[in-house]
Amino acid sequence: MHNYNSFALCPKDGDSENVMEKIKSVCFFRDAPVKKAIPWTSYHIKNYCLKPVIAEALKDALATAAGLVPVAIAASRENDANPMSSSTTWIVRFPESHQSLPHNLFLFGCHTQTRILPKRQMAVQCTWCWLWHNTRTCASDPRCSLCRSSRHSKKDHANQCGATGQNICPNRCIHCHGRHPADNVSSDLRPNPSGPPMSQGRFTKCVAKYYI
Repeated sequence: MHNYNSFALCPKDGDSENVMEKIKSVCFFRDAPVKKAIPWTSYHIKNYCLKPVIAEALKDALATAAGLVPVAIAASRENDANPMSSSTTWIVRFPESHQSLPHNLFLFGCHTQTRILPKRQMAVQCTWCWLWHNTRTCASDPRCSLCRSSRHSKKDHANQCGATGQNICPNRCIHCHGRHPADNVSSDLRPNPSGPPMSQGRFTKCVAKYYI
């Protein structure tokens, strides 16, 4: 008779070491709760009050003036860049489902304006094969981001593609075949999360121009 009192995790892709590291990181925090991140909307608020203002005071002022309580307040980098300025700038965040903050507010005896900050959206690029996915989940062979070769990585490019100290292998993008590295932000085929999907016609045109 067998007594089964334990279990084992057997990843189908064989990445058991990565799974073990994740388990260790979870065990390290012990009973710390895991919470889902709350999506928020960020506002840029410029304060023209001549006296110093702290985050807690701004939180109370917003609750009084607009009836809204922010979930986070942070001083803008503009404050550090202009320490002698008579105004201070704040980044204030509210839950995404909040009632919109008025464009004009009266805070600390002064009129001020608010504006919504656009959300940052970035294309996730693998630093292993240089395609568009998370590096941690990549199962592809490594490729060189400079010349698109699958025989060596970027760090070995100078040794594999060089001669007498000068590189004879030109840059060649994995995606559009352009004369630039695969991680070039100006690549014609770099995904734009905020833009429309790329059409087949545009894809063909982008690739074809490098073979003319």
